[in-house]
Amino acid sequence: VLGEIIIDKYILTEMVGISGKEPMNVLKKKDEIKFLGGTGYISNLLSNFSSHISLLSFLKSTNEEKKFLYKNLNKRINFIPIETNINSIAQKLRYVDAYKNTKILGIYSIDERERNKKSENGIYLILFVVFFVILFLILKMTDSDVVFLDSITTALSLTAMLLLARRKLENWIFWIIADIIYIPLFIYKGLYITSVQYFIFLILAVSGYFEWKKSLENDKD
Repeated sequence: VLGEIIIDKYILTEMVGISGKEPMNVLKKKDEIKFLGGTGYISNLLSNFSSHISLLSFLKSTNEEKKFLYKNLNKRINFIPIETNINSIAQKLRYVDAYKNTKILGIYSIDERERNKKSENGIYLILFVVFFVILFLILKMTDSDVVFLDSITTALSLTAMLLLARRKLENWIFWIIADIIYIPLFIYKGLYITSVQYFIFLILAVSGYFEWKKSLENDKD
């Protein structure tokens, strides 16, 4: 399981009335409940069906949050923390009307500073390896005579799409490497028109990399 860990905190309240000084509701706290959410919750659910669950996530938080995480994460789960420079556990605070059992207000606490690129790129490299291994095992059962190259190009493309969805400059690097491998691969398979198409994709990917890099540098200035 790969993704962010969340701590869901619910404050159960009851209505006291309207403030005498300002036009706002006044609530009285009755109880407080905390749950492990995000990939922590998903991992706990999956651990009921399998004894081999690994959770991969960034981890930098307060000692209180770490204690809560390790206390509420199933002991059978293999937790693999990745060091990062920002607080990685998101806090979701919700105020609930205990009488009506309805949510009144939600407050999200998320560290939106730029994440250290080394730790983030490490995640995508791990993802690439995971994609490659899965695809290699699947394609070995087919009649493909280029299992290794088919696996690596597809894994590169999947990782590139994830990076593109997150608007990361590095997505172009993965596309460039994939296109470089695709061109001779399609020539080998006799798909000459397709190889020309991927040569055009390669030019577009190189152009996209430098355009994005220039745009990012201008934004920093």
